[in-house]
Amino acid sequence: MTGPQPFAFDDDDDDLPEAVRKAQEAVAALAENFTEWMRADLDAALASLAKAKESQPDNASHLGDIYSVCHNIKGQGGSFGYDLITHVGKSLCDYIHDGGSASERKLKVIEAHLTAIKFIIDRDIKGDGGEVGAQLQAKLQCLTDATV
Repeated sequence: MTGPQPFAFDDDDDDLPEAVRKAQEAVAALAENFTEWMRADLDAALASLAKAKESQPDNASHLGDIYSVCHNIKGQGGSFGYDLITHVGKSLCDYIHDGGSASERKLKVIEAHLTAIKFIIDRDIKGDGGEVGAQLQAKLQCLTDATV
């Protein structure tokens, strides 16, 4: 049994309502700069990680900075077709959500997540990343499970 199908626009721009066409153009314009934004966010997170390493054991505020950046990454990734970045960002946010400070081991797990995000951006891996994405998520899951 087939239920009602959602209304879908075809790719013929002449048939699209003006508001939809403008929205598509706006998203396309934003998407062109997405990886630049992600690199800037990643640089900010890496700078906070360096500060967290330097200020051990009292590094909770720097973890909060990393959380904020990765929360943005998590939220934006899927909007621009980078579902794997969303998954990695969520994993990192879930891992550091408690707001406490981090041991050297925990900092290494955080660094692994940031390295994964860099890998995804550098290789422009869109969608779920296929087999590479599945392997990456599995490795990060093993790291987070081992240090929770």
